[in-house]
Parts: sequence; C-alpha cells; structure tokens
Amino acid sequence: MTGTVGDARLMEGRFLKNRGWLGRKLNIETDYIIKGHLDGPIAAAEGITRARVLMPFNFDGGLIQGGIATSGTWFGGKDSMVLTARSLKLTRFP
Repeated sequence: MTGTVGDARLMEGRFLKNRGWLGRKLNIETDYIIKGHLDGPIAAAEGITRARVLMPFNFDGGLIQGGIATSGTWFGGKDSMVLTARSLKLTRFP
C-alpha cells in the first residue's frame, strides 16, 4: 500500500486487522490499522520528518473513523516528538 501522510510518502504500508472478538466486545483498539514507513518530511515547510506511522481506524456507516500517530519521543519538541491526531473522519466524495 502506498500513499501520502502530509508531505511524506507512505512506504511498505500494510493494512491489518487490529483486534479480535474480545477486543470488539470490550471496545478496545480499532478493527483495522495501517502500519508503514515514511519517506520525506511530513511537513516540508517545517522540515519535520518521522520514520514510521500507525493509522488505527474503523468503518462506520460509510465513514472511516480513526486517528494517526507517528514514531518519535514523548518529550523534546517538534523535531522529535510523536505527532498524533484522533477523532478523524474521512468520507469519500463521488
């Protein structure tokens, strides 16, 4: 799977199941996840790069709902911290 995350190219992207029946029953995690490596800066104007990305999501009534998280550290500023976004909703337009 290929694509883009910000200005970076998604490389070696894998679409995977993220939980089993117990996880669904307990509402833990998401049904699916995309894992991959990033090539190039996520935000070219800022020079922000990360090596990897995780995109957990569910399909819900024609919407893709989930989030995104990059590799990085939990402290240290824009040059090294994990970049995250959650409660994202994507819709397909004809």
